[in-house]
Amino acid sequence: MEYLIIDPSTRKITIPKSEQLFGVYGEGNIERKYFKCPKIVGDNVDLSDCYIFVNYYTAKGLPGKYTVKDVNVDGENITFSWELKPHIFDANEDTSIYFAVEAKNKDKVKVFRTRPATGNAKETIDTDKEIEETHADVILDLISRVDTLEKEPISEEQIEKSVKSYLEKNPIEETDPTVPAWAKAEEKPAYTASEVGALPSTTVIPSKLSELTADDEHETVTKGEKQAWNAKSDFSGEYRDLRGKPELAEWALQSEKPTYTAEEVGALPDTTEIPKKLSDLQDDAEHRIVTDAEKQSWNDKSGTGLSDIAKNLLIAILKNAVYTVNQKANIEALENALSTQNTPTDAWSIVQNLTYVTSTNTAFNVKKGESYTTTIVPNTNYMIDSVTVVMGGVDITNTAYNNGVITINSVTGNVIITAIAKKNSGALLPSDGLLANFDFRNKEMTSYNLSGWGNVYKCDDETGNYFTFGGSAKTASQGGIEQYVFRDVRKKDNESKSVDLGTDFTIAMYSTEVPNILNSTKKSNVSTGKIILAPRYINTSASEVVAGQTEPGISRDTYMSLIITVSANVIKMYVDGTLLKTYNGNEITDFKKWKSTPVQPLTVYNEGTIAATVMYNKTLSDNDVTELHHYFKALEVE
Repeated sequence: MEYLIIDPSTRKITIPKSEQLFGVYGEGNIERKYFKCPKIVGDNVDLSDCYIFVNYYTAKGLPGKYTVKDVNVDGENITFSWELKPHIFDANEDTSIYFAVEAKNKDKVKVFRTRPATGNAKETIDTDKEIEETHADVILDLISRVDTLEKEPISEEQIEKSVKSYLEKNPIEETDPTVPAWAKAEEKPAYTASEVGALPSTTVIPSKLSELTADDEHETVTKGEKQAWNAKSDFSGEYRDLRGKPELAEWALQSEKPTYTAEEVGALPDTTEIPKKLSDLQDDAEHRIVTDAEKQSWNDKSGTGLSDIAKNLLIAILKNAVYTVNQKANIEALENALSTQNTPTDAWSIVQNLTYVTSTNTAFNVKKGESYTTTIVPNTNYMIDSVTVVMGGVDITNTAYNNGVITINSVTGNVIITAIAKKNSGALLPSDGLLANFDFRNKEMTSYNLSGWGNVYKCDDETGNYFTFGGSAKTASQGGIEQYVFRDVRKKDNESKSVDLGTDFTIAMYSTEVPNILNSTKKSNVSTGKIILAPRYINTSASEVVAGQTEPGISRDTYMSLIITVSANVIKMYVDGTLLKTYNGNEITDFKKWKSTPVQPLTVYNEGTIAATVMYNKTLSDNDVTELHHYFKALEVE
């Protein structure tokens, strides 16, 4: 016995030469085909937890399905068998048996299928002609009598008598095994009422209303009730048919409703002229009409005689000057005074207390009820430490601030913005060899018609050259995208092809759950989240194989970084910036190359939040890896 081998990457079933003959017409239950397939396929699907089926066409081309009952785990593989039943060989001819393997998960969703494969079925000699052996003596007797006809002619009565005599001595019995015993019985079979889908003869069928039970919507009435209803008034519903009705005024009996003058209803005549423009109105001692030019001239001024532009320039000069004594508090007080002095009565003041940051909106006030937005930008080598937004004395930071942007849809009070940046650790994203930088914080998936996939939802990287996609829309939070399955990474100018990182590359990921990019990790326990390093390589047979498993005993701490560098045959795996495992492909017998595609930013079990993923077309040095980890840790994810 040899196994039929299933390749999950090509979905092809390879049939050994010794197993290519499946059977001969009329056979059954004597042949069984054995299969072997990797246990983990596709998107980390475990076939040992699935239902396995063999779909096939019989020799006549009739469809069938076989449910596998003997799935067993053999190391990294599963094995199972297919018993070939008699009905499969239902045509007496040399032909083919077409079949394919299918797997469904516990929710009966199809998760894996192979391409069709072909086995051989052969014809044979099939005959039921047993008369010559069973009744040879009768036949020989008849033949001998026919041979003597020329010498002694015999009559038909003599032949009939001879045959009847034999049959009386040797009665014929039905021996066909395909005819069931009940069909050979003298009496025809009897059935019960339930066997033929009928009610027993003793069933009581109601014949009167009194034998039926009323429900919420149906009940019977008595003859007396019907008579009472029939005896009720036949009033038409018309006013004229009422008796004893009051007398109405004459005007109320007219067919047309009455009319009134404007004066009668306390209104102005429709000929009254109503002013439509300011020029139609007269000035008085306390009210004057002004021009647009006059309004603009006043709006450009402040109570100090300085325009908003002049105020901003003054504050910028003061902040960048060098002093012998710290003037920070005085400058902020001056800035507040300039922003609040003589704020127009139809506007609210905007005060910004900024430390090592700048604001893109330098306005000192905004009209009441209008929207306000600005972007808080940290100085070079600084990162945002804290931002608070107070409006009308109420802290609205949670609803107004998001990832560096302050947005107030309707300003209903004086606004005070306090933003402080702190000098970062100096950790910057290494740029040499950078292919893609996916920052998933506050990202929104957009609908896109992808060639070969149809409608998907994609997310662009920060370089604008790559995108990753999935099957549904997802809006990210400050921490990143939660519990999402990315299907692949594509280059925008070659979107129909998966990105292959080749033989020298670096790929890294930052997430709250155990990162699983390139399907290179596992998790020892769902509750503790301890990472297991399990990189994959492509062997000389083009199959994907796990190189080995290493459990360093590290649990995630809020966020975890996984950085993988590949240089030809050597792969290094770093967790939270520390090198934990190195594998050399030269020490693996059937090694061809390390897995480099498809690139899927995933976590184990697709749980948690993904904050960032980066790809390089080179092998980063240990120093670059340390810098990359510090860059991840400096991301604002809270």
